[in-house]
Amino acid sequence: MAGFVSCPFCSFWGSCEHGAVPKRLLHGVIKAVPGIAVIVLILARMTTNTGLTLFVGSIVVLLVCFGLLKLLEGDDENTGYWPHDSTK
Repeated sequence: MAGFVSCPFCSFWGSCEHGAVPKRLLHGVIKAVPGIAVIVLILARMTTNTGLTLFVGSIVVLLVCFGLLKLLEGDDENTGYWPHDSTK
């Protein structure tokens, strides 16, 4: 079942009716949400309390999405400087 992430709610209750979510789809959604948060961050007016709340909220969303991407990043991705070990 490589490339799939199981539903956290279904694994908690034990039965899953809708299957697993593809990892590519999950990565795509987690990359799209920060894009929207950046647009909100840029367009937030800093003169009102609502604008300040949107500004801080978009920063929180960016940090959460970054953390989720790092959490989902597996050992199968070479994100470092060194090339893959060809002897494996």
